[in-house]
Amino acid sequence: MHASAREGTRAGRAAKIEAAHNDTCAIQDQILAWRAQGGRGRIWIAVESLYSMDGDRAPLQELISLAEHHDAFLIVDEAHATGVLGPDGRGLSAPFEGSP
Repeated sequence: MHASAREGTRAGRAAKIEAAHNDTCAIQDQILAWRAQGGRGRIWIAVESLYSMDGDRAPLQELISLAEHHDAFLIVDEAHATGVLGPDGRGLSAPFEGSP
């Protein structure tokens, strides 16, 4: 998670749960565990499309499917991909625009 997102969740006193990097199974396990413990509300899954430190990419298609399955929001930070990757430099999430 990007430092600004960490600071935002802290400042807003939002609940935050972390999962293994780019591991959709780990994210699903965290969602199921949170729900089993009585967690309510709409889940936000926040990722970076391109992680600048390692150069790896988030598995966006898998994350979209996971978000749809759990009626969650998928928030994609494109700070490191915009202007460089994706159609016309619009970022890695551009092909998925309009996904539910």
